[in-house]
Amino acid sequence: MLSEFFYLYQNKKTSCFLPGTTLNQVLGDYYFNDTLSTLIFEAIRSIEISIRTVIANICSVSLGSFCHQDRKNYPNLSTQRYNRLYKDLRSAYERNKKQYSYTEHFAKKYGDKHEIPPFWIMIELISFGNLYPLFIGVENKIQADIVAIYQIPIKVFENWLKALRNIRNACAHHDRIWNIHVKPILIPRKNKYPLWHQNIEVPNDKIFTVLTIIYYLLGIIDKGKQKFWKKKLFLLLQEDNEVHSVSMGFVNGWKDSRLWS
Repeated sequence: MLSEFFYLYQNKKTSCFLPGTTLNQVLGDYYFNDTLSTLIFEAIRSIEISIRTVIANICSVSLGSFCHQDRKNYPNLSTQRYNRLYKDLRSAYERNKKQYSYTEHFAKKYGDKHEIPPFWIMIELISFGNLYPLFIGVENKIQADIVAIYQIPIKVFENWLKALRNIRNACAHHDRIWNIHVKPILIPRKNKYPLWHQNIEVPNDKIFTVLTIIYYLLGIIDKGKQKFWKKKLFLLLQEDNEVHSVSMGFVNGWKDSRLWS
């Protein structure tokens, strides 16, 4: 568990610890990372619930309650990709059929007519990763209706789904995240989205980037949660040294930017 934290204090050629290294330094990184991971995971859970709800509502209203069973509703997916998605949906239903009262009710009352439940039920059963093909697969107009809720471009939302999924999985597996380089994250363009560039230049490959999009999305979803989450993040940073903040990609003046106001 601590091996990936030891690595930061080891000579890359000899694997020996660097002079002056103490166990307290390693444990300090570990506990900081653990608190940060919990903070991120809790926030992404709220964001995930919102995204599931928005996709379920817009797709069900626009395409029908059983839209996921019609290949024509996913023109942006190849046949192979759609078939893989539908297989995942069926597997999710089979795994959860006896787990919840609403899936048991559906199986008993409608199981002879429908292979899987309506979209608004299935959206609760699938993995976070399956939200990505469900979003990119539908026609552009429906994608636009979804991203309008979050006030960002389609391509940015698509990219953020991947980024949030990746960091969520890393947190769930207790990986070291505080100083990693994440896969490039799209930042809304300055000409149409000036908020993202006023008194701040957000990097595209740091944990600070992830924290910034989380903070932004929480503000769209629930201002109260956003304020509470920001307070916990500030408290964590105040109790810590600047080494972590620098490695995480925090930029000068970020607290005073409109984006973080």
